[in-house]
Amino acid sequence: MIALWVTGLGLFLLRTGGDLALASPKLVAKLVVVSWLSVTALAMSAFGLRLLGNCIGKRLLDVPVLARLTLAGLAGMSAAGWATALLLGATETLRTAHWAGLRDVLVIVHLGAVIGAFVAAAIIPSNSQAPCPIGLRGFVPSEPCDDLRW
Repeated sequence: MIALWVTGLGLFLLRTGGDLALASPKLVAKLVVVSWLSVTALAMSAFGLRLLGNCIGKRLLDVPVLARLTLAGLAGMSAAGWATALLLGATETLRTAHWAGLRDVLVIVHLGAVIGAFVAAAIIPSNSQAPCPIGLRGFVPSEPCDDLRW
């Protein structure tokens, strides 16, 4: 992620001298995508990895719906960010697209990935029903949570 920021900001400064008005729509879209990936990475490190760590050794059916939705949302955000980065780098059509077209691609890919991940996580049946000490601040080790419930 650091390499993306260093190269992206270097390219931005080289091409525009730091003036956002001189940036191409594709360059602005790349900055938006890298910003999105950075926010996603921070969210994953803040609570996603701890939540995922509490799922080790558990069947997907035993992970509560809220935990699955949280993890699915993070996965969808990350997948969408990397997919749009790939599209921006590999598609000739997007190279010369106007901002409105690029914006639409970003929104459609991100909404599709996140909604698809939520739907996939929500339709899997769950075996858990009682609350548990797992939340956005992580697992509370002093309280056992063998069945991974929220």
